[in-house]
Amino acid sequence: MVIPYPVQVPGKVTARGRIVLNRPVEGDLTLEVTMKKHVKWNIWTPVPCVGNIGSCSYKNLCTMLPRLPSKVKIQTPDSAGLECPLPAGEYILNPSVFTIPEFTGPLSWLAKGDFRLTAKLIDDRTGEELGCQQVELTIT
Repeated sequence: MVIPYPVQVPGKVTARGRIVLNRPVEGDLTLEVTMKKHVKWNIWTPVPCVGNIGSCSYKNLCTMLPRLPSKVKIQTPDSAGLECPLPAGEYILNPSVFTIPEFTGPLSWLAKGDFRLTAKLIDDRTGEELGCQQVELTIT
C-alpha cells in the first residue's frame, strides 16, 4: 500500500506491504520490473529503464538485500535479517517514508499519469517464477 493516493511529485510517500514465501528461496534471484504508462483509451506504453527507474531487471537480488536503505524496515520470519537463502514465512514492510524528487530532463514525462507496475521474482538457476505482484498507481 502507498499513501497518499494519488502519489504527488515531488513529495513524500509512505509504503508498507506483506509477502509470504511458501517455501525457502535459495540461489541467485532476479527481480524483473515492468512499468507501463497509460497514454489514452486502453493504450499502455512501456517505460524504459533509465537510472534504475522504469522497466528494469535487478540481478543478484541476494547481494542487494543487505544494502537496502536503513529507512526500509522489514520484519523477517526468523528476525535474522534479509540474507539468502530466505526462509519460508511472512515478510512485512513496516511503514517506510520515501521522498520523491521532482522529475527533470528525460524523466519529466513520468511526473504525472496512470501507471501499471509488475514485479516478478525469478530463480536464475531454474528460470522459475517464484512470485509476481501487480500494482496500479496514479501520480499527480
